[in-house]
Amino acid sequence: MKKVLGIWFALVFLASFLFLFPLFLLFLQHPKTYILANNLRKSWARIILFFTFSGIEIQKESGLEYLPKNAIYVANHSSYLDILCMALVVPKNYLFMAKIELAKIPLFGIFFHTVDIAVNRKSITESAKAFNKSMQRQQKGYSIILFPEGTIGEQVPNLKSFKAGAAKLAVDCQCPIVPVTLFNNWQILPDKKGLEFNPKKMKVFVHRPIDTKGLNKENIHALNLEIFSIIENKLIEHNIIKIQNAQT
Repeated sequence: MKKVLGIWFALVFLASFLFLFPLFLLFLQHPKTYILANNLRKSWARIILFFTFSGIEIQKESGLEYLPKNAIYVANHSSYLDILCMALVVPKNYLFMAKIELAKIPLFGIFFHTVDIAVNRKSITESAKAFNKSMQRQQKGYSIILFPEGTIGEQVPNLKSFKAGAAKLAVDCQCPIVPVTLFNNWQILPDKKGLEFNPKKMKVFVHRPIDTKGLNKENIHALNLEIFSIIENKLIEHNIIKIQNAQT
């Protein structure tokens, strides 16, 4: 049954994207209309969830009423569903920073040639260019979404070590960094089981933003460890994972 639902998910994903593609193409012609493309991405995500009998449940840290609109958002990465999920979590204008391989996907790669930023981790020069571009976009009012594990791990839901790029970006921009814990996307759309789908609500927890004002490069490592610990501890608290060796 999960295989059948997986095929249905793929059909809904592709059909809805192709239906909306002319609008995406229109809105991605100019940076001034990127926000319309992002709003459309949110609508696309809701369409997918509706037609695949799924949903999303977003919880926030106690006392956190409003999410910052110009921040760095970081989340654990256990499924390709995480991208759809984070598009619904982050408010207003946003962009994804992700591996350059996503930019090579036909049609879908249009996002990484326009609003999103592809990172070629094999090239120090290209990585630096992507980092500088993201800083410029953040200063223009974008929130930036990153998955600091880099790729989906082999042992999900256990975490891989976090790369320090997100922490460095937040410190350099002197903007808040918001940890986000994704609980069960790996169960809904597993990465390593072929095309399987288990329709249920995606469960998300948004943590309190971490202020980076006054921090410098000497604080990046500690900040990265703090982000890792916040997400890991929430997964442990909900019995998603057991206590692991701390990231060093």
